[in-house]
Amino acid sequence: MKLLFIIFFFALTILKTQSQTDNATENYSTFYTDESNFFSTEQSTQEHIDTNFCKELYPYCYCGISSIILQCKNFTKFSELNFSLLKNSSDQSPRKVYELELEPLSPIPFDRTLNLDGISLYGRAILNKLSKLELYANPFESVKENNNLNLYLYDVNLETSDLDAVCKSNMTSNYTSLFSSFGYVYFSESTYTKSGYLCPLIFKNANLRKFEIYSFNSNSDILFSSIDDNLDLNTTITDLTIRSAKNFSLDLNFLNPRIFQKLTNLNFDYVELESIEEGFFENFTYLRKFSLDLTKMGDFIRKSDNKWMSSLNFDLKSVNYSNPNEIVNFQNRTVVITFNSRNGQDYSFPDEDLEFFKYFPHDKLVYARILVDQNLDCSNTLRFVLKNAFSYPTESFLNTTSTYKCFLNSQQETTQTNYETSNPTTNMPETTISNAQNSTKEPNNVVSLGVYLGTTIPLAAITILSLMSAIYLFFKIKKIGNISDTHIELF
Repeated sequence: MKLLFIIFFFALTILKTQSQTDNATENYSTFYTDESNFFSTEQSTQEHIDTNFCKELYPYCYCGISSIILQCKNFTKFSELNFSLLKNSSDQSPRKVYELELEPLSPIPFDRTLNLDGISLYGRAILNKLSKLELYANPFESVKENNNLNLYLYDVNLETSDLDAVCKSNMTSNYTSLFSSFGYVYFSESTYTKSGYLCPLIFKNANLRKFEIYSFNSNSDILFSSIDDNLDLNTTITDLTIRSAKNFSLDLNFLNPRIFQKLTNLNFDYVELESIEEGFFENFTYLRKFSLDLTKMGDFIRKSDNKWMSSLNFDLKSVNYSNPNEIVNFQNRTVVITFNSRNGQDYSFPDEDLEFFKYFPHDKLVYARILVDQNLDCSNTLRFVLKNAFSYPTESFLNTTSTYKCFLNSQQETTQTNYETSNPTTNMPETTISNAQNSTKEPNNVVSLGVYLGTTIPLAAITILSLMSAIYLFFKIKKIGNISDTHIELF
């Protein structure tokens, strides 16, 4: 009984401590939120000054959170901002700034009147309310501390000043484009081009590890204007992510090969995709990962014959999977396309959709990865799409919880359907379809060693740990009972 009382006492103590921790966390969160929204709070002018870590720029800028987070939201033109006032008075060294946010009271052009001399930027820049961009304007190049800076654009018109005159010229003069000073660029839903065209010269010499574009109503929001074919942009964009786009079509008008030619990862995140241009991927031979997270996966698959699939890794000769050396020699050329429908409308790859995957280029080291919110039955369509999965260097990457049932079957039990992808016809061969749809042979229940060990070893470990815990608790309780009987005076 006394043992139960002690346990109850400790439980109350823990609950009290947790409550204090939660209150402290909530208070800190409220303090942080109030500080970050300094322009919307009802503070007096004197309070702003007292808590401002960059009083030199008052009333145009405010540093309420930290001296390294600089927010300028009370100006009408860039010439009002004199960042040289932030220099160290003793040695004239610039102020180190992690985040710089610029938001004029109303939209203004981004031009060479913005002078950032006085700060040293090592984190990110946030630009708001820009009416247009001057191609030669790039104040960040002279103040950046590294090449991994992030740039975020909100409510920005990406149209270049004097678009026709500037973008159609040869641009032989030396200049540093805006995006070349950053390693990551983000376009918000309010970023656009009024004319419908973005000058590719803004990407000249850019080397972006990632480029994200958020929320389009259609792919006509941002298109690229033409430039001289002899001009080398020297642009590298490794990763492109399109988020929450609607009525979107993937074609060369949007994904300009002059800019995205070296793309290795292409990701669609909750996109309403209408179509992909036939032969599209012939222009992107560096591509290694293509992720399709679509709002309506089934509708997209059934809209066309999906001939675009045949252009994936099109420049690679057909690979002989029975020759291990050949697979090893080209393993750096593998392409993984992820079909992700984890958004409430799981696509199950039903048998009747088999014909829509007839152009899937298995012989070009292209592999499928399936993600849904359930363990799918191993349909003929799913077997066909995954038929070369056992040759992928890391099979476990393709063996998701959604396709586990298919991977339990041996390689010999995968569908023997063989489409002639090199010269496919419009209609599926009757013998091929019948072979796939009439495949009723029961599996041999042969499980690969990797799958067997990956399943049994964790279960065995959990069982052993549970048994040891039970034995430990049994003797612990017995010991406490013995102590209670022989040393009652201690309580």
